[in-house]
Amino acid sequence: MTAPRCGALIAIALINFVAYTPAQAQSKTAGELLAACKAFVDSTLEESNAFDGGICAGQIDALRNIGSSLEKDRRYCVPKEVTNLQATRVVVQWIERSRESLKQPFAVVAMTALKQTWPCK
Repeated sequence: MTAPRCGALIAIALINFVAYTPAQAQSKTAGELLAACKAFVDSTLEESNAFDGGICAGQIDALRNIGSSLEKDRRYCVPKEVTNLQATRVVVQWIERSRESLKQPFAVVAMTALKQTWPCK
């Protein structure tokens, strides 16, 4: 590999690393999003928690749609007729029963809740 090409690959890797790190640092925990998720489920979102409610609903919507295409050990199969509101309710109930999950990243906890509720058959 030539020096300029190697340098270009290193530069691309660094750009991707720098761009990825802030997003990771800003990911919310289950505890940070629990109140907003509950407000979404109860239709009581207000201006103060609407953004976090959107993060909650958006992440769950994305996660419920990708579950069947994950690696076999991570796969879950949310039925197509399950709405985002229903899936969010399941995640909220799971977090409330699993208080040790409050400090874990929300997406990880949500995936665990979805997998335990709707394992693939």
